[in-house]
Amino acid sequence: MSDELIIRPAIPDDSINLVNFYKKIQNYPFLEVPEVNVSDEDMKVNIAKIYDSLTDNLVVAINDDQIIGFSNIDNGELGIVVDKEFWNFGVGSELMIDTIDWFLNLSNLEKIWLEVYLKNESAIHLYEKFGFITVSKNDNILKMELKKDD
Repeated sequence: MSDELIIRPAIPDDSINLVNFYKKIQNYPFLEVPEVNVSDEDMKVNIAKIYDSLTDNLVVAINDDQIIGFSNIDNGELGIVVDKEFWNFGVGSELMIDTIDWFLNLSNLEKIWLEVYLKNESAIHLYEKFGFITVSKNDNILKMELKKDD
């Protein structure tokens, strides 16, 4: 990883890089990523809508002009993914800092939540580090949330 990691809200010009990143992560462990069947123009429109939203957020991590991770809030549900080549470099933490800042200071959401596989211990640790608490658990999955009043 180069020394320059950029964390910022996604912009419409990120559409091609974002689609390429989605394709790259299709078979990552612990992820359920839907196939991306959207045109570049449609992706640009979607990103622009998210950029102006008070309930949705999309933050990208960029290294050497390539997207290496993102965090996404869709009506309160948080998803975060980092390219395997960049695990353990703090990229997930940097994405969480920016995402939680948006949630606390700009969104009109009262809470954000996520589901995570119990086997994904490093992700659970990351979420707990940023104040998420477990609200339910089944055989394979934890549901965690963060409230503005916590």
